[in-house]
Amino acid sequence: MNQVTTIRVRTRDNLLELLKTSKSSWLIVAEYREPTLRFVEVYSWDGDLVLRGEWEPSQFERRDLDGRLGIAFKNAKIELVNPPLIWKAQNSVNYV
Repeated sequence: MNQVTTIRVRTRDNLLELLKTSKSSWLIVAEYREPTLRFVEVYSWDGDLVLRGEWEPSQFERRDLDGRLGIAFKNAKIELVNPPLIWKAQNSVNYV
């Protein structure tokens, strides 16, 4: 049975710009995670806004240089988060 995973990302990038391009900045994501990814959540650095969408596997890119992944998504929207999501670690990527 395949596990469904949401990748949760914290960024200083402008969420509106990410929404326009339907892609995140370059992130460290293990290749073994790709088959289970179904949803994307990109949070503002302070956790008060989130861009939520569906993982778009046909549009993602992995850089040859360092293996970082550009996460692509579809059907996304930006929402307020109240209370803001507090990140417990400095790591900007986690999975739920």
